[in-house]
Amino acid sequence: MDFLIAAPKDKEANVLMIIKDKNGTVKEREATLKQKGKYKKLYRYTKPEKQAGIATLSLPDNVIWLYMPAFGKAIRISLLSKSQAFNGTDFSQEDMSGIPYSDRYDPVIINANDPDFYILELTPKSKKTKYSKIILTMDKTNYYPIKMEFFNKSNNYFKLATYKYKKQDNYWYAKEVIMTSVLKKHSTSIILSDVKFDQGMNDDVFTIENLKAELNNEKALLTKELIVEKEEDIQIKSLELKKIQENYFGSNGDLFFLRQQLVQPIQDLVFNAVQDIARNRKYDFIIDNSTNLIMLYSNTEYNISDLVITNINRLKKLDEIKDRQNPSADKDGNKPAVVNEELEKKNAEREDKKAELLSKIEERKAAENKKYHMYQY
Repeated sequence: MDFLIAAPKDKEANVLMIIKDKNGTVKEREATLKQKGKYKKLYRYTKPEKQAGIATLSLPDNVIWLYMPAFGKAIRISLLSKSQAFNGTDFSQEDMSGIPYSDRYDPVIINANDPDFYILELTPKSKKTKYSKIILTMDKTNYYPIKMEFFNKSNNYFKLATYKYKKQDNYWYAKEVIMTSVLKKHSTSIILSDVKFDQGMNDDVFTIENLKAELNNEKALLTKELIVEKEEDIQIKSLELKKIQENYFGSNGDLFFLRQQLVQPIQDLVFNAVQDIARNRKYDFIIDNSTNLIMLYSNTEYNISDLVITNINRLKKLDEIKDRQNPSADKDGNKPAVVNEELEKKNAEREDKKAELLSKIEERKAAENKKYHMYQY
């Protein structure tokens, strides 16, 4: 069966997708299909306008990439994501990948007595697929699939795929495939037209770079209003990114307060030690020579850096002795935390801002998911 599907050197076709729900509501989508050999397949939407440019790219070694024009980049789909619905249809990402069944399943013939069909049970090689098995009915003469019955992890029958194959030139191809979600009473039909074989397709078509490079071609498919809408989406995401950067790295961001929390205790120790030394030795001035103050000459006799460090260490040891003797300390010997009300207030304000921003981002994501009808069932 895999040999029959991958027999052409390459294949190109237009795709009509018809989605029907249990209430009889029908949605139509259009796409283009390009395939080369067993392992390279590019599927890209052309209509409706809001989904134009969305694409999946299947490559060798079970690699699948999803491209969303709104985000301007390709995302690699994990093994778990491959079991999710393909853009709101009854097909999964795995179903649409075009990866040979022999790479994914171990077949066993369970009925060869029928004069027209073989019946096989396909058991997945990976445990990460959502199928526990597939029952395949295959034409005995030409070895193309007639139907596939899909069973979930609970071993319950939940999806049915039926195929209508047509021969063109020397090749058989699936003219129509209908995938039905039995329990949901929901179905998706894929119909191919304008099928062309052996066009000498270039390998460069099946690259991530090509997904990005075709943005200009996608724009020709979009209305002016939709292009403006997509550009606004990018601007909104840029503003969200700037807000996140400000919250973390700005003058009142997390990094600033974290540094303040870490450095302030050390600065206090140094300041207190300098104060003690100045009082005890009756100094009028103590100058920090690590600053930009110009020092033309300084006698090392008056350098008290070592004295400051010695003083800090002495105070630290005294504090440790007091901590061990302090009955109010916790069982680990730690001193009770000193509450910095001003810092806590700023932290609370920052958390409120972060929560507000995250809420806006989630609302935006929900709107985008609704907008692009991703992962509908």
